[in-house]
Amino acid sequence: MKIQDVINFSNQLAKIESTPADTYIVNDIHDIKCVYTGIDIKKDEIDNKYNESIDTYLSHHPTDLLMGKGFLKELERYYPFLLNYNIDKSEAKKATESIIRLWAEVPFTDYEKSPMDLKDIAIKNNVNLFNVHLAADIYGKHIIDKHLLSLRTTTTIEELFKHLKIINEYKNTNEEFRIIIGDMKSKIGKFVFAHGCGANGGLPIAEALFKNNVDTVIYITYFRFQEKNDIEILNKFDNKNLVILPHHASDSVGFNFVLNWLEKNNIKIIRKDDIISCN
Repeated sequence: MKIQDVINFSNQLAKIESTPADTYIVNDIHDIKCVYTGIDIKKDEIDNKYNESIDTYLSHHPTDLLMGKGFLKELERYYPFLLNYNIDKSEAKKATESIIRLWAEVPFTDYEKSPMDLKDIAIKNNVNLFNVHLAADIYGKHIIDKHLLSLRTTTTIEELFKHLKIINEYKNTNEEFRIIIGDMKSKIGKFVFAHGCGANGGLPIAEALFKNNVDTVIYITYFRFQEKNDIEILNKFDNKNLVILPHHASDSVGFNFVLNWLEKNNIKIIRKDDIISCN
């Protein structure tokens, strides 16, 4: 099996015609037989290869966030996403441009990933290195959305969290379900699961939705370094909720389908513990 086979399958799963800009093939030299995989792959995990049978490293998150930031292109998906909720074109455009600017300014040094170092290390260790991000997220959103369909406007945040634990990744995770604004007894009203658009929508997307009669915005992560200031702004909206689902569990919902497909095709998979089990 080739890397391109995995990417093609992921794109088909997500029902997208072209490979997302946040999919990177850092090194492609082997047929795939044994994969070490995680939500994030760090340099030392490739450099200190503990299993000689590993020929491929597959990360969920992009492996060259310091170079090019191709995922910024995918944030443009927020524009049609917002239009789908009847948000005015000019407002949707403004919110989308704002979130792209915010992400463009994010320092990624905390990822400890230099793309040139990663490529050099992959070449030195004679291994493949690539990632599958947005396609897996789009499919994961599809799965999670199906579970959210049965919720009513009178469902509380507490009931929302409990309901999602029907999905094994949420049942198995030790990560927290978080509330940025609102509380466990708040009713969800009209809600939107904002996921599968490249990265977290932050304040601009949440604010646009709240201004247009959405009561609850559901994310899988948030800009923690901006959270305090954003809460003050978001609290000006009455009776609104912003909740955060467990990040790695949410990522794992779609990513596990890719990994399971590889296993069905006789590829050995070695999972890091940041991938939450679907069993």
